[in-house]
Amino acid sequence: MNTNFTIATNFDDDLLGYIANLGITEIYGGLTTKVIGTSRPNACLPYVNYESAESHIRLTKKYNLSFNLLLNSACWGNIEFTPKGQNAIREIIDFACQVGVEKITTANPVICKWIKMQYPDFII
Repeated sequence: MNTNFTIATNFDDDLLGYIANLGITEIYGGLTTKVIGTSRPNACLPYVNYESAESHIRLTKKYNLSFNLLLNSACWGNIEFTPKGQNAIREIIDFACQVGVEKITTANPVICKWIKMQYPDFII
């Protein structure tokens, strides 16, 4: 039987080699945004902007790790139904496409369906 392990990232690039040597195949994490949460409070997470996330996600490829972007806040405040919210969500997902994210995790069924329709290459 083949077992795959997934672990959260703290966006510390120095840990990627160590993680890969443990047999971990995937890491997951989210951006520090005001638009979409990751199910953990931003106060408990390191600040991660687009630039630092891009660098970290691209580096995961050198260690044969896949990256799963968390968009799994339990409550989105209905932003997914507004043009402004949809544009903000699209910006994050477009970013994920550009930097090589393979998977997205979301707790929102509306977003799940929307991502599957708009971005069929992602594993949800």
